[in-house]
Amino acid sequence: MKIKATRNILIIVGMVIFIINLIAMPVMAANTQPDIYVNTNGWWRNSEVFNANSSTPIQAAVDDATTNEHIFVYNGTYTENVIVNKQITLQGEGMDKVSVTAKAHDHVFKLIADQVDISGFTIIGAMKKKTGKAGVFLGLDHPGSGVDHCVISNNNILNNHVGIFLVNSNNDNLLTNNNVSNNWRGIYLASDNTLTGNIISSNLKYGICLESSNNNRLIDNTANSNDKYGFYLASSSGNTLTGNTANLNDKCGFCLASSNDNTLTDNIAESNNKFGISLISSTSNILINNIANSNEKYGIGLYSSDDNTLTDNTANSNQKFGIGLSYSNNNTLAGDIANSNDKYGISLDSSDNNKLTDNIANSNDRYGIALISSNGNILSSNTVNLHNVFGISLTSSSDNTFTDNSISDNKFGIILNSSNNNLIYNNYFSNTVNANDDGDNIWNTIKTPGENIAGGSYLGGNYWSDYTGADTDGDEIGDTLIPYNRVIGNGGDYLPLI
Repeated sequence: MKIKATRNILIIVGMVIFIINLIAMPVMAANTQPDIYVNTNGWWRNSEVFNANSSTPIQAAVDDATTNEHIFVYNGTYTENVIVNKQITLQGEGMDKVSVTAKAHDHVFKLIADQVDISGFTIIGAMKKKTGKAGVFLGLDHPGSGVDHCVISNNNILNNHVGIFLVNSNNDNLLTNNNVSNNWRGIYLASDNTLTGNIISSNLKYGICLESSNNNRLIDNTANSNDKYGFYLASSSGNTLTGNTANLNDKCGFCLASSNDNTLTDNIAESNNKFGISLISSTSNILINNIANSNEKYGIGLYSSDDNTLTDNTANSNQKFGIGLSYSNNNTLAGDIANSNDKYGISLDSSDNNKLTDNIANSNDRYGIALISSNGNILSSNTVNLHNVFGISLTSSSDNTFTDNSISDNKFGIILNSSNNNLIYNNYFSNTVNANDDGDNIWNTIKTPGENIAGGSYLGGNYWSDYTGADTDGDEIGDTLIPYNRVIGNGGDYLPLI
């Protein structure tokens, strides 16, 4: 009798809660009215009988749902692992109101069907390490099987081994406005997906990881304060990253490793413990208008990375390098700004055949632009001014071309150490010491009609602020006291501009 009475009381309580919730049903547009409602005691269809289930009410509702139905989950704390095996919408009352915690060592939500929408939950507790269990898992356990066209939005995903894990889930899944924090890994991504407006912070390895993952679109996401990387791309190509922020990560804001043909535009990477943006063994990537300031080592660093294009990026106030290339060839830097870095503005180390055009490297503590064991590079129309110890420095670097550059207000304008056969003409030098050269280099080209950097009508040599010769024939090129060779060991400038 006591058991029967207890059962009756539970049924009455459930019915009372059902009626209260029925009265308080969410007001929605007609085409989004839920088909099934869930509370912590069970579930029911609109205007139908209440089905008591206090153990797994969300899973029970999913099991009863049919394709394209909408399940609404009321506020409360739920402890269960939910498998979604059909095309449905699963909506929590709000991520600040509905919490779902893993009941066993498995995914909290496991999606094994296409076109599933999940929103409005706090999702926690799939934390058993080295298992790959996730707050939200998209895909099947066996290789080669994935789910597509799902939407994961407006969730709070915490304290899981992986926050959101896409396995072979490649076609237009959308992850938007989720908070993914304090997981071992934040988001692990497959291909052809879109991530917008997510906040991925304080995860133990990386915020967002793309591994062998192509053609994704990452837009306006924030990945801050992760223990290694904000955004990590490994062997991933054709991805677009736009308007993302990656600050205060322990290793790197944006790291590309063996990743090609990606585009990074309008991203911010500041105050990371090593690199703002790092490319390692990565080719043919495009970086446009990114900001990489105040990082502890490099703003932007390329290592063994060829054929990349960097345009209009800003890398200021980093503790060592603004932009640094090591063992990286055939790259183009155009319109980049690297100011006020603690050591180098722009550095090329063992890097050949790069083209640097219209860049600004001012007020760096040691070097504006430095070439070390780097050959065949072209530097044109760059500005290297304002109290760098060295405006441009070459060490063991040959066959480079310098033209149309402005190098002013530095202690040394250009210094060449053990560097030969460099061509240096039509540059503007106004420094305490304009040049220092212990090699055998070329300081002017053939006199040719054309406007020069000093405003004259002929190309020839360079403008030197301390040249004291005269122009005797009116062509605005010096004819006396030539060659200009102050601290130039061999030869000098035979056509100094006036």
